[in-house]
Amino acid sequence: MVPGKLVHSNDMFPKVTLRFYVTILCSGYFGILYIFYGHLQQEIQSDKADTAWAKWKNAAYKIMDKSSYNSTRTENKIDDLTQVIRGPSAHRRSMVKDDVVITAPHQSSDGTCYLPSNSIKRTFQFMEKGGIYIYSAYLDERLPEKRFIRIMTLMMSAQKSKKTVSFFCHFKESLEKQNASIYELCENHGEEYGGYMVSCAVPKHVTDVCQITVSAELLSVDPSVKLESTIAITLDVTKINTKHVQYNYGVCVPPLFGKLRKEQLIEFIEMHKLLGVSHFIFYNFSIKDAISKKVLDYYSERKEVTVIPWFLPSVMQGDKIWYHGQLSVHNDCMYRAMSMMKHLAIIDIDEFIVPHKENGTWTNSFDSFFKANMNTCALSFDSAFYEPVLSYESASNLITMGSLRRSQQFSHVRTKVIVQPAKVFETGIHHVSKPLNEGMKVIKVNTSEAYMHHYRTCVPNYGMQCGKTISDKTMLQYFKNLKDSVYNVLKEIVTTDYVEL
Repeated sequence: MVPGKLVHSNDMFPKVTLRFYVTILCSGYFGILYIFYGHLQQEIQSDKADTAWAKWKNAAYKIMDKSSYNSTRTENKIDDLTQVIRGPSAHRRSMVKDDVVITAPHQSSDGTCYLPSNSIKRTFQFMEKGGIYIYSAYLDERLPEKRFIRIMTLMMSAQKSKKTVSFFCHFKESLEKQNASIYELCENHGEEYGGYMVSCAVPKHVTDVCQITVSAELLSVDPSVKLESTIAITLDVTKINTKHVQYNYGVCVPPLFGKLRKEQLIEFIEMHKLLGVSHFIFYNFSIKDAISKKVLDYYSERKEVTVIPWFLPSVMQGDKIWYHGQLSVHNDCMYRAMSMMKHLAIIDIDEFIVPHKENGTWTNSFDSFFKANMNTCALSFDSAFYEPVLSYESASNLITMGSLRRSQQFSHVRTKVIVQPAKVFETGIHHVSKPLNEGMKVIKVNTSEAYMHHYRTCVPNYGMQCGKTISDKTMLQYFKNLKDSVYNVLKEIVTTDYVEL
């Protein structure tokens, strides 16, 4: 620039060409692409991390507020899986994501997520208050190429409730709900509530069956009946393993209630141990005697007894259900025992299945029946009544040793069975209701070989003649061993209050 010369404003800047414009536009375009692509990559990585959660979330019926976790209800018309995980698993670690609770599956002692067979962590959960209650779930793989979840259920009969119910099962790896079948147990005796088994086929592609969610739809058969909403229930599943059982013979005792003599309870256990029983499962409804509870604790600590709490819903108290839900206990215990023992007898505290030969045990008397025919699923035994007598002079304080006269007539109605649980679908109170396969059979054991001793006053029904009795001293061969074992247990449990034998 020449000093003192006036300069035009256009001469102060270089001349802008078309090439310069193109360069500026391209730089801006690629800069925007770079920024957008960087954000996109971050979103892709985030999406990958949340893929599993997205699948679960998309399957939900409805996302609830945090304040309503414990009161989540499904509508009667259910289209997809919804669940705020609830129930007995609530004590385990959970995570919350987008207002939905996901509960960590149970971890058993063997490292699997299945609930162990001897677990006491079962409670009744209501799906419909006053109508449907779910208790337990078992993975049944006994049939080739088929897997089922068997769910033990108590509910009001259709005749009483005036409505029908359809059940559905939901698995974590399947967004589709599976229709479930309902099987009514055989001996509900027309009571208002009864036992049912709900079965769900497990899809072939599903591998995670450690938990199952059950939902229900109700349909009224009477327009005047109001339909209650239902709750979807998630259950921990017990896997049935019949190949690696720990015990040969076991005993299950249906719901105990009221006051029991401690001597009677110990005698029942110790006498059956002499007969070859290795493990006992007791269902405790309401034992009132503190000493009897102490007896069960004593044997539980020695791994000889498993005590299962059996607290019925309040709506089923009294005569609303047959004998404290006895039939459901029979079948829950049988499915539980499939993974624990090869043979199982389900009997009451005053019943003993006794071989009538010298030094007879269940093992040396009954194994041969099952081995002779692999299609044998159970042995059936007639019974005889023994009037309970406590003879302190001749047989000490032992009912089985003091009651040495029985009814001359055998009862062919009050029978009991020893089953191979792995071969039975449903057991009744006095018989096998349904074998697993049609070709399986029940063998009737002749009374000359064994029968059930029933220590109670004879009941003159079903053609039973109670007037004639005969002597039976079979049990005396066990007297010394039984006396010593009962005495030792009493002395250890009740040091200042045991009965001198």
